Amino acid sequence: GNVDSIRAREGLMQSEYFENLDEIFPIIAKPSSDSAMFDNTLEFLALNGRTLEEAFMMMVPEPWHKNENMESKKRA
Repeated sequence: GNVDSIRAREGLMQSEYFENLDEIFPIIAKPSSDSAMFDNTLEFLALNGRTLEEAFMMMVPEPWHKNENMESKKRA
């Protein structure tokens, strides 16, 4: 799922704020509750320059059910 997706990308991640990201990996501590894993990811994004609004929009998809105005590409 999402945790495995993030872990698979850790080796490709770069940061302007941390010289050695390997020191802070894994981003998501296991075993953790869903809310703790969400917090881990949100904190990582915020510490790397994303605003909280940007981080939330990346993590929580915009509702699109029955929204005929939303582009199909954005629904995917």
